[in-house]
Amino acid sequence: MAASPETRRRLPARPSQEHLRKLAKRLAKSEHLRLAAAQRRLAVEHGFDTWAALMRSVDGSVSSGADDLSPLSAAAARADAAAVRELIAGGAPANGSAGETHFP
Repeated sequence: MAASPETRRRLPARPSQEHLRKLAKRLAKSEHLRLAAAQRRLAVEHGFDTWAALMRSVDGSVSSGADDLSPLSAAAARADAAAVRELIAGGAPANGSAGETHFP
């Protein structure tokens, strides 16, 4: 049940778990869904298999110092495959930017 590239949503540069939770609640109410179904739909639309995976990704991008990452590294940290492909196609350096911390 993967979202097609046309329907896939991108996470913002500074994603918020709270915003996504509120979005899921609004979706559940407007579509007459159970909260878990709305959360799953949002996760899939963002390219994740589960709500928990989406939340871990958002938590990781906030706590990992995503502001210090190159756009390509930040997209990879968010697991945003579409943005990664777009940045690579646009010539973004694969090794990150100068001074960026690399992990083994």
